[in-house]
Amino acid sequence: MGVKAVSTYSRFLVSDLLGGGVADVDVAIPLEMATGCAWIQDAATGRLRLEAASGGLVARGAVRVAARLECQRCLAPFESEIAVTILQVFGGSDAEDALPITGDGRIDLESAVRDEVGLAIPLTPVCRPECKGLCDTCGTDLNTEPCGGHAGDSTSPFAALEGLFRPD
Repeated sequence: MGVKAVSTYSRFLVSDLLGGGVADVDVAIPLEMATGCAWIQDAATGRLRLEAASGGLVARGAVRVAARLECQRCLAPFESEIAVTILQVFGGSDAEDALPITGDGRIDLESAVRDEVGLAIPLTPVCRPECKGLCDTCGTDLNTEPCGGHAGDSTSPFAALEGLFRPD
């Protein structure tokens, strides 16, 4: 998955909305993010509504972005889409977590979108609900072939407890 050439649509002139206006805007924000099991190198796209509210502005809507994830059961890479809802306040004196409106009447949605997408990345992604994962002894992918079993005595210090909870 490579970075697509996308024009950034994250900054908007909102000075004409502050007196009580509403506008719908399309956003396209290129993101490059990586965690232990997720990689995003694409544009988060969507439509947001900008509305005037008590001396500031509220941006609300939804964006989507493609992500490459690694299954935590079988370790296979897979593609998924991350969809997030955006609700962000700009300006306004009574909102402590509001983002600023610049002196020339503009807002920048990039940090709000980046934060929401980062929070929506799954901590333990799974390629599909019925994924069987890997054998914890030999590492065989149980989705593609059955494990042949593992005969022999265990060297684990807990081997003596192996049959403790088996009904005889």
